[in-house]
Amino acid sequence: MDTLTDNNELKLILNANVQYYSKSPQILSFLLHSVAQNSYFEGGGYFIKGGSYNLSKYLADTIEKNGGEIITKANVIKAKEYQVTYTHKNQNMTVDTNFIISNISPQDTYRLFEIDYKEYRQIAKSITTIYLGFSKNLRNVYGDGAYSNFILDELSSQKDFETNRSFVFVDYSQIDSSLVNPEKSFGEICLTDDIKNWDSMDKNEYELAKGQLLDGVLNKLEKYYPNIKELVELAEVATPKTMIRYIKSPNGTAYGYEPTPKQFFRIPKLKSDKIDNLYFVGQFVIAGGFSPTISSGFMCYESVKAENKG
Repeated sequence: MDTLTDNNELKLILNANVQYYSKSPQILSFLLHSVAQNSYFEGGGYFIKGGSYNLSKYLADTIEKNGGEIITKANVIKAKEYQVTYTHKNQNMTVDTNFIISNISPQDTYRLFEIDYKEYRQIAKSITTIYLGFSKNLRNVYGDGAYSNFILDELSSQKDFETNRSFVFVDYSQIDSSLVNPEKSFGEICLTDDIKNWDSMDKNEYELAKGQLLDGVLNKLEKYYPNIKELVELAEVATPKTMIRYIKSPNGTAYGYEPTPKQFFRIPKLKSDKIDNLYFVGQFVIAGGFSPTISSGFMCYESVKAENKG
């Protein structure tokens, strides 16, 4: 980027959505960045109408229509080559299986098999997401605008990504999202974050810190959306601790391994070299995000089918 232009403002514009992939463009793989940016420039961004829940529901319905079973609120506690044990409704359940496909990190997967495993790749940082419910449709109040709005007013160069908390405000009123009643609207604020910023706090400190963060980013948002704080009727802050609670990933990461040049450009590892019938899908195969994780699922399917034709 530095060889192309000396214009820092242009560099910031071209790297505006870097926090969807990494904490800073200084360490982000340019290959991942260019592939993602080309996708945006060529075809734009897409949103699943009704939210990602609809995608999950569609996939679950497809599994059940083909004789599969969906078990939610279960926690896998142990695994071996052809068997998985999990807890569900306060009971331990064991199932036999020909294949095991894991979408959690390799280090957490091998821990279930009681296999020593040392992770040599750097885990990506986490994110904090603030979910906002508005009493009015923002598009009706502020007019037509962008769906994703990157607030970079405290940044003067690419290096400032490391020390300043820029954020993105996603305004779902700008698209036909079908998330809420058309008279109201829904939005999100996303920031890169680190579990170290939160894990040592007690309950009171944690709630206080969440409130301070919410006030801080809303005050910044007021600069571009005057009086928007008056329209907020629901606000929920999901920190890296929330990520760990729901997806149980190391560091509360949503992106798998840090997408540095050395770590991103590699052949996706779909099959375990320690357990013969163990396969991997998800954020730790290619990268985080819808497209990479969905692609890993299809690649895993192709791999299982090719190796088990009989």
